[in-house]
Amino acid sequence: MDGIFDKKLVDLDEDLLIELANQGLGFVKDKNYEAPAGGLIASTGKTIFVNSEGLDLEETSSRYSQHIEVKKKDAPGWWFSDSNSFSEKYLEVVKDACKMAELNNVKDDIKTCKCDVVLHPFACYRMLSNGVYPLFNSDYVQKGKSPYAGKIGELIASKNLTIYDDGILPNGLNSGSFDGDGVPCQKTPLVEKGVLRNFIYDLTRAQKEGVKSTGNAARAHYSPPHVSISNFYIEPGQKDLVKEIDKGLIVYMPLNAHSIDPVTGHFSLGVDVAFWVEKGEIKFAPKNVMISGSVQDFLKNIKEIGNDFMQTGKYAGPSLMGELSVTGS
Repeated sequence: MDGIFDKKLVDLDEDLLIELANQGLGFVKDKNYEAPAGGLIASTGKTIFVNSEGLDLEETSSRYSQHIEVKKKDAPGWWFSDSNSFSEKYLEVVKDACKMAELNNVKDDIKTCKCDVVLHPFACYRMLSNGVYPLFNSDYVQKGKSPYAGKIGELIASKNLTIYDDGILPNGLNSGSFDGDGVPCQKTPLVEKGVLRNFIYDLTRAQKEGVKSTGNAARAHYSPPHVSISNFYIEPGQKDLVKEIDKGLIVYMPLNAHSIDPVTGHFSLGVDVAFWVEKGEIKFAPKNVMISGSVQDFLKNIKEIGNDFMQTGKYAGPSLMGELSVTGS
């Protein structure tokens, strides 16, 4: 499949990686920051699928990751970027991390309130993977664990929201020609303008319902196939959501997102990195902030969808804005 393998990463010159790293570290040093950790990681892999039914499939993929952690005084900042292809833009990753550390240096208290909250793609990746992905999993549906069971064709989210499981997303981090069952991957509409359209299936779960697999089998050499999201793609909007906030919060790093209950969607999470916004401008990093609500209710009441498309983990989408309860100091 095109877009998931970059030949440049096979024989990548280590001296070039060192040069890019030194450029980043030079920027950090010039700004009088510290850099406790960072790295540029290139890898390639090959998947071979052979079975007794005559399937003989092979595909090569690559991954290129860039990350850095910085500190200004005691205020941390970090950033990372994953793709299938090589990039010389490590300095941009470093600059974003330094900007986060700069903003983290300004601290203040906020009052407990209910307000607009923007979940940055970093936050969406953590919260949706635990609180939303399982709801579209046919294994959960068949076991009666998904509240979306029996609701195909019903409005279950904001009319602003369209979601696909896209196993053939161009340059998708989890795209491929075939899944863990050897079934061709595909683009499956899950939600169209808020209406539930499909669930995702592997061969086993599909056979139970007499439907076709959606190409969503995942497997490892030590485990049988299971149903899994490929690229959870949300169509981006047109707006910079920070500029849309009158008074509210932008969240980058929720803590303990694995504790979100996918059945009820309820959560109450501490936040490691977030910023208070007034009249479209970031003002400070609040102290000891928590967010709470329901992921399912959040999807129902999304007010705006951002233009900042990003791929991180299995999330391929922009920032999302909705109302949540925020607990301050």
